[in-house]
Amino acid sequence: RLMETQNKRKRGAEFGAAAPTPAPASNEPLTPIQQSFQAFAVALTAKQDRHERLVKLSRDVTIASKRVIFTLQRITGANPTLLAEASEGLARIRADLLQKIAAELKGQSFHVYHRAFTPGMQEYLEAVTLHWYLSHGDLATLPDLQEQLKFADDLALTITPEDYLLGITDLTGELMRFCINSFTVDPDVAHRIRGFVRGIDTGLRLLDPRHTPRDMGSKLTVLGNSLSKIDDACYTLRVRGSELPAALLRDAMQGTGDAPPEDN
Repeated sequence: RLMETQNKRKRGAEFGAAAPTPAPASNEPLTPIQQSFQAFAVALTAKQDRHERLVKLSRDVTIASKRVIFTLQRITGANPTLLAEASEGLARIRADLLQKIAAELKGQSFHVYHRAFTPGMQEYLEAVTLHWYLSHGDLATLPDLQEQLKFADDLALTITPEDYLLGITDLTGELMRFCINSFTVDPDVAHRIRGFVRGIDTGLRLLDPRHTPRDMGSKLTVLGNSLSKIDDACYTLRVRGSELPAALLRDAMQGTGDAPPEDN
């Protein structure tokens, strides 16, 4: 058997059998193709690292924005203390998180990384527009909000129209909750919010669906549900407001309590 193996090796050598190619030595220069792929690897690694950093910043923005919304939902009547606390929270979000996002995007293609931080941006817009409404009684415009995201060293973070529209639709859900929670202190708040939310709903439904974000359809459905709840609240407040105590009236609006039967 040993002789047969040696004979096979000799015959293979005679017919020019290829030997294994030795690995290139470490000191050998890279070929142009190898240099190109090495540059591609460095660029892709940097892109992935930047994407992961933006995703983490977006999550932090979402958490901080929800805390601001929770603070605003505690407001009943005129409460400048909670409004100031929410305003400080929004300022910290801009200085500590959104400015870092702007720095990560400096010199980069904005739309390549937009999907990495758009959830946090939409949550921030929901919080800042709720604060704006409770402070001014109207809707914050896109230029107003864009002006707040200009930082030092020529840094700025762009708010896309898509993020602005989606943030507004989320705002209506928070206004519905605020309406239900605060009407016992100021009964007129439900009617003011109803008119405001109905105006947003009317305006958004005039947009061409072909030119709106793909999530707009589902968010408009939620907006319609929120508006229906506000309508029910206004109806209950107008029809039953003089009959029920405040606690039972709130339960009737929220659908969690049973109102006493009406007298025949």
